[in-house]
Amino acid sequence: MLVRALLARQMDRETKKERKEFYFSPSQLGKCRRRLWFEAKGEKGDIQLIKEEFLEDGHEHEKITIERLKEAGIDISHCQEPVDIPLVKGINIENIPSFCSVCKRSIPKGVLHGHIDGLIGGKILFEHKAYASERFREVVNERKLPRSVYVQVALYLRGLSYKGIKKARVLVKDRNTSKYVEFLMEYDRIRDRLIVKEFIDDAGIREELGEVYRGIVKRALREASEVEEYLKRDEVPPVQGREFDTEECGRCPYRVRCFRLEREHIKEGEVLSWESGKLSKNEREILKKFLEVKIKRDRITEEYNTLRDVLLKVFSQKDIKGVEIPSLGIGVERGVIERTNKEVDYKKFAQAYPEIYKEVVKEVPSVYEYIREKKKKGLSVSLEKIQKLPVDVKKGEEKDIQQKTQQQREDRNIEEVSDGKVEQEVERIGRVKIKTRRVKR
Repeated sequence: MLVRALLARQMDRETKKERKEFYFSPSQLGKCRRRLWFEAKGEKGDIQLIKEEFLEDGHEHEKITIERLKEAGIDISHCQEPVDIPLVKGINIENIPSFCSVCKRSIPKGVLHGHIDGLIGGKILFEHKAYASERFREVVNERKLPRSVYVQVALYLRGLSYKGIKKARVLVKDRNTSKYVEFLMEYDRIRDRLIVKEFIDDAGIREELGEVYRGIVKRALREASEVEEYLKRDEVPPVQGREFDTEECGRCPYRVRCFRLEREHIKEGEVLSWESGKLSKNEREILKKFLEVKIKRDRITEEYNTLRDVLLKVFSQKDIKGVEIPSLGIGVERGVIERTNKEVDYKKFAQAYPEIYKEVVKEVPSVYEYIREKKKKGLSVSLEKIQKLPVDVKKGEEKDIQQKTQQQREDRNIEEVSDGKVEQEVERIGRVKIKTRRVKR
C-alpha cells in the first residue's frame, strides 16, 4: 500500500511537471558528449530513475554530514553559496541561464553558475557525494571518482580563485553504512590542471595519489560547446563514455539507446588488415597479446575440464569424498549440488491475469559491447603462429601514425599505454579487478 502510494505520487509529479529548459551547469559537465546530448534534448533514460527523489535524498545526506562535521568542531560555512565561473577565452557556450531561481538574481554573460556545498574555514572548498555501497566500494578500491566530480571541483575552484582558494576536500559517503572516505585536490588555474593529492580511507589513513588531470576545464567547456553544435545540426555526437570510465557507461541511463546507435555505426565501420600499417606497434602488441591469452585460456579450460572428469571417475571408483594435502592446507573434494529453479509461464500468466501482467512484468533491455576472436570456419590457429606475428611497423609508418593520433590524444587527455608496457598495464588492471571482486564477495 505504501509503495503504491509513493509510486502514484511520482507518476502524478511526472505528469504535471513541465519540461524545463536545458542549461549547462558545473555538475553536468564532465559527462560524455552523447549523454549531455540526450539530456539537452530532454530524452528520458532507458533506466527510469526517480531522479528528483534521489537528489532530495542526497541533499539530506549532505545536511546530516555537515551537522556531524560542525559537532566535531569543523568550521563549515558558505553552504550553497553561488559561484560564477568565467568561461575560457575562445570557447562559447550559449545554453547558460541568465537568471538563477535559487539566488533570485541575474547571472552575468559568459559565465557558468553553480552553488558550492560549502567552505572549510573559509579557505578550502567542501564538496559532498553520497553513493550506494557498490559504487562506494569501487571508489575505495580504485581510489578514483567519476570524471564529472573532478570537473565540477575544478570549475568551482576556478570560480573561487579570486578569493585565493585553490584546494578542495571531497567527502564521499556510503549511503548504506554511513562510512566516509576523503579526497584532497588542488587546482592550478594558470595551467588548468587538477591534482588529486591524497586519499583518506574510512580509518583515517592517508595515501598519496598525485594524479594529474591536465586541461580539465578547457576540455569540459569545449565538449559542451561541441554538444551545442551537434544539437544545432540535429546530429548524434560520437560515443565518448569509454574514454573516461567503462563503469560510467554501465550506469548511464541512456546506455541501451547509446549502444544501439553504436551498433549501427559499427556495421558501417572499416575492417583493417594487419599489414595495412594503420595500427601502431603498441596497438599491435595489445591485439597480439589478446589473441595469445585467448588461446591459452581455451587450452587451460579444456585441460581443466578433462582433469575434472578423470578425478570424478577416480573418486567414484574408490568411493572417496576427497583428498587433503595437510602441508599446503588445501585439498580437493567431490560433491553433488541440487537446485530447483522456479519458472513462470508468462504466456499463461498474461492470459489469466492480463492487467496484473501489465503492471508487474517489465521489459528491461540489455545491451553490451564485446571484443572476440573471429576466424574462418574450420580454421585452427596455433599459439606459435600468433607469437610469430610481427608487430614492428614499416619504416616511416610509425611516425605518420603517431603524428595523426597525437593531437587526438591531447584533445582527449588520455594516457595511452606506452610501448613495451603492455604487460605492466594488463597486470595493473588485473590487480584492480581482483581487488574489486574480493570486496564484492
